[in-house]
Formats: sequence, structure tokens, C-alpha cells
Amino acid sequence: MEISQSDRITQVKHFTDNLNICFLPFQNNSNIRICLSDRMSEQTCIYRYTSFSNLILMLDGKFRLSRRKSFSDHRETGGYTSDFIKVLYKDTLDKRRSQYHQWNKSLFELTSLFYASCWTLNEREVYPLWKAYTSNEYGVLIKSSIEELLSSIQLEPDQTLYCSAMNYGEEKNKSNISDMLFHKTPEYEIENELRLYIIPENLSEDDSEFTMLKFNPETAINDIILSPFLSPAEAESFGNLLRKSYEFLQFKISYSEILEY
Repeated sequence: MEISQSDRITQVKHFTDNLNICFLPFQNNSNIRICLSDRMSEQTCIYRYTSFSNLILMLDGKFRLSRRKSFSDHRETGGYTSDFIKVLYKDTLDKRRSQYHQWNKSLFELTSLFYASCWTLNEREVYPLWKAYTSNEYGVLIKSSIEELLSSIQLEPDQTLYCSAMNYGEEKNKSNISDMLFHKTPEYEIENELRLYIIPENLSEDDSEFTMLKFNPETAINDIILSPFLSPAEAESFGNLLRKSYEFLQFKISYSEILEY
């Protein structure tokens, strides 16, 4: 069952209305909304494993969010949902229930067009995350806090950003928008993820695979930890280059505690 563009716009409005019930404005800014658990506060530290190229974008004032459908996990893209329906419901559902599951699948695929940025709440370095989220030896780990990151992002008047930690547990129906966006299976619990979403008003498959927001790196970046896969000499040269190119980084470059050399 395909969703028309008018239905997409209506559904996005429905999504945001539901999220706005449980997500509160960040520092009275209704364009940025957060949902914090009891173990979190706005001062909670957050971290991002990312590539050197993405770091340079951030240092130059550009905050990149990628479409959810570009993620490797099929549960994020809707591919898993499609397979789930084919395997479990073929020839077993009546027409009404089949239409419901197909509609739910379409909504799930609709959320794959949202733009997301993924961070972690893990205070210590996690070796598998270095491997998974830094594309080469020039990866970095950026340290910030929820408050500093959200304060650094500049949205357009028609944009709303949603921020929450991920919840982990067994696979859900995903008929709830919060579960669609902020729930993952236990296999991913090592990520201890905090996620940011931008929900476009008009969703189209033809839109760019990423979006850029204006961003103040001096507000957001507390520390940059260099990849453990750099040799000590490479790490020192790389750190000196960053300090020379960006004055505010003079005391914000650190070296990994993981010893690969």
C-alpha cells in the first residue's frame, strides 16, 4: 500500500503531535525537544565516533544528519519489516489485518526518510564502536554534553529536532512513533545510544541523503580523542595540525587510551 504525498504530510503532522506529548522544549525552545530518562540530565556527557571528514565539517560549522535509511541495520530502514511480513503473514492474514500490517510497514519506511545523528552515552572508549563508526585510521571521538550540543545547533524556523536516548529490548510492533524512532533490539545495547532526529515537513524519496545544520563547534566540542589506530607520531602530527588550524582546540585534543601501537 503506497502512501500519497498528502497522506505523508498528514502522517508527519500526526508523528510530531504524538512526539510533542512526551518530548519537552529544550530551554524554552520549542523547535528543540528532548526526552530525558531519570539517569540523564542536560549536563550528561555524550560522545560521537566519526570520520575525520565529518569532524572537519563540524569544525567548519556544519552539523550533518543522515537519512535513517542509510543505516546498516535493516530494522532501521524498513527492510526487516518487509521480510517479517513476507515470512510470518503470507497466506495467514485476512484482508483487513494484512492491510493494517502493510500500512504499518509503509509508516515505518516513511520514518526511514527522517534525518538522524547518533551519539553514545558511554563514558569509556568502546573498541567495537571505533571499528564500526570510524571509516579509517583517521577517525575521532568527539566529546560534548546534551546541553552544549543542542545549544550549538541552529535550526530553520520550520524545523524541529527531537533528542532522546535509545531504549533496548525485544522487537516491538513499532506502531508507536517513539518505538519506531528510539527503540533497538538488545544486540545493539553496547552502543548506549543517544539519537537526534530532524523530521522534514515534506518527505520525498528524491530529497538529499543528508541535511546540514548550522553549528557552533566552540560551544559543542569539549574534547577530540584521536583514533587508537594512528601511530604515536601520526597522532601527534594530526593533533598539532588541528591545534594550528583551529585555535579554540589548543587544549581540546586527547589521545586514545586503547593501545594499538
